[in-house]
Amino acid sequence: MMNKIDTREDSLAKQLKYITSFIALLFLTLVLVKPEAALATTVTGSPVSVAINYAEETAVITAGGGGSTKFFVSTDKGKNWEGIDGNVVDISTMLQAKEVEVHFKGNKDTATVIKKLMAEPTDLQVNYEMVNGAGRITYTSTSGIPVEYRKGANGNWRAAYMNMPTSLYELRGNTLYFRTVATVDRRNSKIVQVKIGKRPNAPSVKVDGGKLYVSGVTPGITQYRSGTATDWTTFSTVGAKIKYISLYDLLANKAVSNTPLPAGTIEFRNIGTGKKPTSAVKLIEVPLQRTCTDAIIVTGSTITITETDSKRLYEYTKVERTAAYDVATAKWSSIATNKAVKISKVSVGDRILIRAKSLVDSSKQVIPASTYKEIIIQTITP
Repeated sequence: MMNKIDTREDSLAKQLKYITSFIALLFLTLVLVKPEAALATTVTGSPVSVAINYAEETAVITAGGGGSTKFFVSTDKGKNWEGIDGNVVDISTMLQAKEVEVHFKGNKDTATVIKKLMAEPTDLQVNYEMVNGAGRITYTSTSGIPVEYRKGANGNWRAAYMNMPTSLYELRGNTLYFRTVATVDRRNSKIVQVKIGKRPNAPSVKVDGGKLYVSGVTPGITQYRSGTATDWTTFSTVGAKIKYISLYDLLANKAVSNTPLPAGTIEFRNIGTGKKPTSAVKLIEVPLQRTCTDAIIVTGSTITITETDSKRLYEYTKVERTAAYDVATAKWSSIATNKAVKISKVSVGDRILIRAKSLVDSSKQVIPASTYKEIIIQTITP
């Protein structure tokens, strides 16, 4: 019995030895006949390395151990490959709102590298708000990355900051675009558009050259400042129906009413609210007030103005001796030059005020009426 088992084991050992020898002989034959055919399945080129830079929007490819000299990229998971000129790929056109998978490989590689381009961050929120009529931009971003903005769709990007005033863009209105700044490892965020509306029109104020005031102002709403002043004054009045401001209050600090008004500039605007910005500014220029001519002859209650310039117009008003003169309410009548005018319905002691009329020059500027000459009636012309 023992002899039969030994004989069987010897037989198996001989068969195993024979098989091993055959495999060794076959391998040696392949090497001697075609070495590259035997090694092809054992050599694999090391994959390329790919560095994504979101700040530059590029992918830089570096050859691996396989020593690739050409590089390829695929955006359809390897179905189609596109050759790269050099080793830098512009990924700006590959970036989408959602994550994108891109494949890279070299010409001596058998393995590809897969990179997933980041989805567009959506953490930036931008607000355009009003604080007492002044517009400003505020924003929040969970990433804490700095924010940048540009004017219009094609403007240059520049640094934004919290509570950024928008008055610069409200004169005609504009659209601002905001995004977080891209870094090497993070895409810029989704762009947020903010429409900055055109500021409201300036108040419709105008100079009344005869009454010597500016009309069209509204109490509690219209603001003004004169000359080089930087602070605004909100118009207020004791009477709700009074919607004008005297030029003496604006330019001469309430000077005596017959003192020539100095030349000056006055700005007007309507104050803003928590919902709308302060209005555009209306600028009014007022020239130096003229003084009345001395060429006035009074005989009783008859007045003659001996003016050589026939185009210069004059006017007069009557002030009863017990009444006060108010330039804003006085009623004036025209006087022809070099022609006697008898004042009717006048009494001794009444005051007659005479002045050059207001006019509008060729540039549409209002020239206020001149200062006045005061004549007290001593006798009545028969």
